[in-house]
Amino acid sequence: MKHAFICLLLAMSSASVHAADNGDNGPADTAANFMGQLYGVKPAQVEVTIIERDRWLASAVTTSPGHPTCTLDMAQASEHVDAKHGWLIGGIACDKAKS
Repeated sequence: MKHAFICLLLAMSSASVHAADNGDNGPADTAANFMGQLYGVKPAQVEVTIIERDRWLASAVTTSPGHPTCTLDMAQASEHVDAKHGWLIGGIACDKAKS
């Protein structure tokens, strides 16, 4: 069940619409939009903290009131991949307790 959930999340993230990333907030915007879709809230209601970032990879912790805290691992999308904010979700791990 856990693996099916992760596959579903990856499929949701890859079905995003292409838009240019400004290079500054791509991972944070990706995390906020993805978790907003998952929880059915506006991206502005998702607090994102980037805990690690280099040129190609990023990790973020997301919190939203009433929902579990999640850590997302992301990779920068190549120019040939449609990614709304220029980043793709590669993994997700969420707490069982709600924040």
